[in-house]
Amino acid sequence: MSREVHTIGYEGHDSETFIWLLQKAGTRVLVDVRRSARSRNRGFAKSALEGFLAAAGIEYVHRPELGVDPELRMALKETGDFAAYRRKYLGHLRRQTDSLDRLYRLMVEQRCCLMCVEHDPQRCHRSVLADHLSTMNGESISIRHL
Repeated sequence: MSREVHTIGYEGHDSETFIWLLQKAGTRVLVDVRRSARSRNRGFAKSALEGFLAAAGIEYVHRPELGVDPELRMALKETGDFAAYRRKYLGHLRRQTDSLDRLYRLMVEQRCCLMCVEHDPQRCHRSVLADHLSTMNGESISIRHL
């Protein structure tokens, strides 16, 4: 049973470095928490990502319902108000109980890494999500940003 969840943003990484970081951390499942699994970065669109992860022995799971609505992402870009962004995203998460429960169970069974684009975890929804998951069910799960 894992008591740690990892997060990673692929911005600034090539696919080889990205895989190396995941393998070094012992990642068994990569959970893509982007609303849309498309990317202009080579290797990070859903089908390409699934392929190179499978070759590395890492399972790919896409949870678009845990992504950020484009309107909220745009509001953050315009205002820079991360506190408001965090509050609104947490409101969204409160409506995703089934998905959060499934992800939580997966996290405690296997070493998971939450993934999106943003390089800086402190300016990204995956940190808010990881914080939320880390305190579910009264258990403490540590968070490590790769």
